[in-house]
Amino acid sequence: MRARTKVTFTPEELETIAAVTRQGAAAIAKMWDILKAIGERQGCDWNPKKNSNSVSELFDLFAVDISCPDDTAFITPALVKKAFIDPDNWSKL
Repeated sequence: MRARTKVTFTPEELETIAAVTRQGAAAIAKMWDILKAIGERQGCDWNPKKNSNSVSELFDLFAVDISCPDDTAFITPALVKKAFIDPDNWSKL
């Protein structure tokens, strides 16, 4: 059995991680609100089925391609549209 290395954090690291986690959670919640408003306007609901793409998984997918936090220019409206346009992920109300 392999010995586990104990992970330690400085207080500054913990505060930074907590702050970024709050920002990420708020962004995901805002995205859900936007998708809900779109769905209400069009009489459907964001209900991802194809490949189980939830909003948080899409955020993860975009994040994988970011080499630094300021490197987000590639996330264009066209790319976002492509991620959310699949009609299989929208169900009628």
